[in-house]
Amino acid sequence: WTLGFDTRMMTVRENEHDICKNLVKRPDMDYFDYYNSEFDHVSHHNNDDASRIASLRDLDRTIGHIWTCIEDSPRAAETALVVVSDHGFNSSPKVYSQGFNLVKLLGSPAGGGHHVITKRFLMMSYAIKSLNPLASMVRTSSEDSYYLKGQADKYPTALLDFDGNERSSLHLRNSDLNRLHLLLLELKKGDLKPAIRDAAADGVIEIIEKDRSDWQQTSTEMTEELNALERWKDAAKPMLATLPIAESKTVTREQAWNNRRVRRRVDDAETDLADYRRYLASLAKLLAVKREDLTKRKFDIEELIAPNSMGDQNSLHDLENYVVGLGQNGLVVGKDGKLDSDASFRRVDYFQLLLDQRVRNNVQEGVSSHPIDFVAVRVPVASVRDSVADDLRSDDDAVLMYAGAEHEVLLLTRKSESGEQSYRYLPIANFRQTEDGRVSFERREIRSGLPLGYFEDPQLSVAGDRAAWFNSWHDETEWLHAVHKTTYSIGIIGLNEQMDDHPFSDPDLTGDAGLIHRFRLRQRRLTEADILIMASDHWNFDVRGFNPGGNHGSFFRASTNSTFMIAGGDATGIPRGLTVEEPYDSLSFVPTLMRLLGKTDDQNRPIPTVHSLGYRKFPGRVVREVVR
Repeated sequence: WTLGFDTRMMTVRENEHDICKNLVKRPDMDYFDYYNSEFDHVSHHNNDDASRIASLRDLDRTIGHIWTCIEDSPRAAETALVVVSDHGFNSSPKVYSQGFNLVKLLGSPAGGGHHVITKRFLMMSYAIKSLNPLASMVRTSSEDSYYLKGQADKYPTALLDFDGNERSSLHLRNSDLNRLHLLLLELKKGDLKPAIRDAAADGVIEIIEKDRSDWQQTSTEMTEELNALERWKDAAKPMLATLPIAESKTVTREQAWNNRRVRRRVDDAETDLADYRRYLASLAKLLAVKREDLTKRKFDIEELIAPNSMGDQNSLHDLENYVVGLGQNGLVVGKDGKLDSDASFRRVDYFQLLLDQRVRNNVQEGVSSHPIDFVAVRVPVASVRDSVADDLRSDDDAVLMYAGAEHEVLLLTRKSESGEQSYRYLPIANFRQTEDGRVSFERREIRSGLPLGYFEDPQLSVAGDRAAWFNSWHDETEWLHAVHKTTYSIGIIGLNEQMDDHPFSDPDLTGDAGLIHRFRLRQRRLTEADILIMASDHWNFDVRGFNPGGNHGSFFRASTNSTFMIAGGDATGIPRGLTVEEPYDSLSFVPTLMRLLGKTDDQNRPIPTVHSLGYRKFPGRVVREVVR
């Protein structure tokens, strides 16, 4: 699109020509996919039917061209054409999509004065710094930072992911790490009163001792993991010179691609080793710090708090009492000689902050003045277990959906012996977590106005009394049948997939391979979001500015309802002229294709050759109407 209409269309036509002339007729080509983003681009920037219909006609012409080429190929009888969209589109010719800038909110004094990392540049500070428009680590510094002004390059405090338009994931630097940083900054001052200096030093030691056991375990385990990664890197690096990365008469395209992948993995390993060893060095110095070093200012903050580190994930209590700066009067010492924590630190309740957002200039009838519908956070299963009756015991972490203190839902999950998941939608109010992790809440009856809005949705399909239905556990298929036509569709399943912890342990991985696998899981956990933010209908969080067309990324049916069409030659066994009425979700796509290709058995387990490539049993139901 950035090259202009003529160039873009020439590229599209050339792609089609290559597919028809080369790929379709190659006897060694069993699978290829073709991605077209034109409708997505048009629909984001236009909300009129004419533009979208024109785009669909162009897409239809492309699909028709490819299908005609397949029918003319020598393998037509055994070839299938599959058309699938990765999402739906929430768009209306009567409504312009409205954008709400979370980066500006988080950078404001009320939002905490954060230095924010995103994957896209803000329109208000547009700059071409990379040929890749999704260049990573785009930092937006805040002039309102309470204690880190001018240090966005060293100490970002918020990561924000907007890739869903209608949803955003927020990852905040650990609140205790902020408190530690603030105390160290105060201790560096030469004019600090002795009583305050002593209390601040005690505060630093208190934080270290509180987390010492966890930090020492992290240091020990990560050292093992990095040593294993270094051994792998040292063994792989000498081989790079013998791995050609260009296709030739003796090197296939697949071999060249695999060789480039090995080179990238070695480069990534070298970067990870350097970054994480610096982090461990800082952690070791922090664990070894002495009180007299603090009171005598014999320390370097950057040696104790590693730049770019975000610390451990915040608890719910942290997010409701998040430290963003010093209190109005700076550090305050109580009569007992200790810091008065409430008076000494400025805090933000991010649940309340986000739900309180309201725009005054909303002129579109039917569009809420509140850009945020609800937020969701993961609740450790251990903290919930003692707060519910036996019939509500969950096997996995719960998900708290928050739309106000009186409008909360706990999503509980159970697994059967066969691995089938069941969910419970539990209305609650006044959810709280204490500093030591204990939770409390009040049960409420099912009613209207709760997150996801299932109870009052006219498209909810359940037999008998609605309240009684919600008072029971139901498996994924039962939920799918009940809610897939509602406004929020299968949001309850999507939320679990988005928020739940998905550990993966491969018994085949031992020794260094197992340690490297554990390190990659650690990296994944370190970047998990604290809060999932869901936009209200026809709102989006696009940081690039005005986005008048449509959105996707939320769990709205309009945003998630996808196209899945498949046609095949006589030898494929695919039925013709059949409309599938049974609801399926996107997890059915890969297992269905793998079964058609003969790559899995009737339990979705990969055949030996596929298993050897690292694949395991695929989740999701096979579309039985297609695979018979």
